[in-house]
Amino acid sequence: MSLAEVELELAAQIERVRSAGVTLTHLDAHKHVHAYPPVFAIVARLAGRFGIPVVRVPYERWSSIGRRADARGTMRRQALLNTAMLPWARRDYRTAASHDVRAPDFVGRIHTGILSADVLGGLLRALRPGVTELMVHPGYTDDELERTGTRLLESRQKELDLLCSLEARALLVNERVDLLRHDLTHVMKRSFRHVS
Repeated sequence: MSLAEVELELAAQIERVRSAGVTLTHLDAHKHVHAYPPVFAIVARLAGRFGIPVVRVPYERWSSIGRRADARGTMRRQALLNTAMLPWARRDYRTAASHDVRAPDFVGRIHTGILSADVLGGLLRALRPGVTELMVHPGYTDDELERTGTRLLESRQKELDLLCSLEARALLVNERVDLLRHDLTHVMKRSFRHVS
């Protein structure tokens, strides 16, 4: 792969979105392909160049939250993939800092497709002070999505229902978690825990 071509393509994509009037608040990529350190260096450099304040480092501190019997296999696989990401994550955090781009804590990867109220509660209670990005895949399933071959079909509606529930709202209030946009994370007080 030509890294020069990757940089040209990513810059063109950023320019196209900006020309449509969209203010970019963060950069990430489908399936976290941007986390590969040579590509991440390009992404962090472009974030700095275009004034995009946040880049995702898709590494989650592992926990035993939500060890349901029916989810153990999925969780185990996702936890192994996450653990394998650690060497890249360490490098990516340093790269982001060197370009003055923030890379907040990240949760939700290990529980992709198996998020439940109990898991969400455990994740929120375990947050460290500061900003944390919660990765979720809420939505509706239609014929087009079914044709993509994603395993995340049934779980999308469940996550949507969970995230819109009064139980989730009460949990956020009780845990003093504020939901906010990536571009506002730099103005928040560090004494609260935040998910963006």
